[in-house]
Amino acid sequence: MARMRIHHCCLALALAVAAAAGDGRGSFATTVLPRTGPQDAPIQDLLALYATPAGRADYQMTCVSSNPPVSEVSFLSPFTSPHGENNAVWCRYYQAAAPGRHPAVIMLHHAEGANVLEDFISRKLAADGVPALLVQLPYYGKRRPADPALRDVMKQVDLEMAIKIVRQGILDVHRAKDWLRSRPEVDGARVSVAGISLGALAAATAAGVDPDFWRVALVLGGGDVTGILSSDLPGVKRTRDGYLKKAGSVDEMRERLRCAEPLTFARRIPRGTVMMINAKQDDHIPVGCTMKLWKALGEPPIHWYDTTHVGAAVHLFDIVDILSAFLGGQSEGSTLTSILREMGGGGK
Repeated sequence: MARMRIHHCCLALALAVAAAAGDGRGSFATTVLPRTGPQDAPIQDLLALYATPAGRADYQMTCVSSNPPVSEVSFLSPFTSPHGENNAVWCRYYQAAAPGRHPAVIMLHHAEGANVLEDFISRKLAADGVPALLVQLPYYGKRRPADPALRDVMKQVDLEMAIKIVRQGILDVHRAKDWLRSRPEVDGARVSVAGISLGALAAATAAGVDPDFWRVALVLGGGDVTGILSSDLPGVKRTRDGYLKKAGSVDEMRERLRCAEPLTFARRIPRGTVMMINAKQDDHIPVGCTMKLWKALGEPPIHWYDTTHVGAAVHLFDIVDILSAFLGGQSEGSTLTSILREMGGGGK
């Protein structure tokens, strides 16, 4: 009998911890996209590609770590692709440990999709008081098709499929924003979006289609996707060769990619909400393409590092501090040592 009481007490404690960490299912309100005005008439047909109605969506949340509080979150994408696995959006939610309502951010990852870098940044932001929702973009991570013949679908895409993937990713970011705004610990008026490399391109496009983000942080990004793909930089050679072969010409590629181009929607992003971090020797994103986006965004603050695209990782701690301050974190956040230990498994 005593052993049974102990078991019941342990079960009750486990359930309490799970509830505090956010285990469970629920639903949240989804909002209309996009909101447009008369000034959007020249791109109305492109914005219409992202139209989604208001309603409600279900989500599932499972605790991954209680100290620090990290959960896996999933919900259905507003866009239905041909591959079932890709239609569930998977996210990691890094919750601020301190009580109260906080500014929050959607974090979008780079093209390799391993997310180790973004995991570190998200943990640091949450430790500084900025909850972070790391969203897996379409066909990454758990969103890859189970069929072995389709596992490398991202390497097989043509322009039409690429455009659909971008559309789905932007709609997923909008739904992720609605989910964050539904959280009691999040200040719904201060939800930002941030991205690294590919994630920066996606974040810039998402913020243009949905200019309701509090702040926009773009790390190692740029504009003129066609200019990036048709450049002679070594970092984009494989992608460039594949797309040019299928597009026919650079001009055709540029016209067809207008609906997936950050420059198309940049003027919709409110001035004073953007910050950029870039590399002077970037071998993936031409500096000229970075400058095109910078000008289209109204010449926001930009931090330059004299390094290559991948070499910017040397400045990671400095970059994280800049992001934390910009996105609303406190300067006296948790130590980098503790975050590194947690990432290694010590925080579980």
